[in-house]
Amino acid sequence: MNLVKCPKCKCDIESDSYFCDQCGTELYICPSCQVFGRGRRCTQCGAELIKASEFKGTPNPQPQAPQAPQQPQAPQAPQAPQQPQPQVAPQQPQVAPQQPQVAPQQPQAPQAPSGGADKTVRPGAPSSFGIQPGHLVCPLYGIRLGLAAGVIIGRRGHYPSVFGVFGDVSGQHARIDQKGAEWTVTDIGSTNGTFINGQQIPVNVPHPIHVGDKIRFSTIEFTVDP
Repeated sequence: MNLVKCPKCKCDIESDSYFCDQCGTELYICPSCQVFGRGRRCTQCGAELIKASEFKGTPNPQPQAPQAPQQPQAPQAPQAPQQPQPQVAPQQPQVAPQQPQVAPQQPQAPQAPSGGADKTVRPGAPSSFGIQPGHLVCPLYGIRLGLAAGVIIGRRGHYPSVFGVFGDVSGQHARIDQKGAEWTVTDIGSTNGTFINGQQIPVNVPHPIHVGDKIRFSTIEFTVDP
């Protein structure tokens, strides 16, 4: 993966990033020179900068030699952003984690409560009657991920084919852990945050998750399923 300099904080970032993983700045690129820049126009050719998320080419990670000043070109109409499409075949929604190779626990059959009436597990309610988290499901994009202790969520985590297309998800966004019967999610320093049932969780603090909870990594929301 090629690295380039963030125009604001000068830290090394991946050339396909939409935001800087270090300072969170949204990246803009020259459609002609294909280099990242700041402000409204390219300092090399005078072309109007556009958002990296709207640029369809591959940014050139090498700096170009300065060119003679040119007359500013007429502003180009920005292209409509495309809705990212996850590269997950709907016929095979189950994505096995690459590392660690720990098989997810098989969900146990729910037992009827002593009162005899069935109960519905609501978002935020603790797991009961033997129901344990086993999957993260995103109906919007047809994604179903199997849970395993130590799984890293992010563009460079254990599901790169799923999260690699979402530029607002950090390279290493969050971690799923298990201790005994309790499952937790920990934000490991993401740029755009991790949310459980609409509330952002603090960084590096494990937070319990239960069947029915809504977990959002930046703008991508999943439901915890058995």
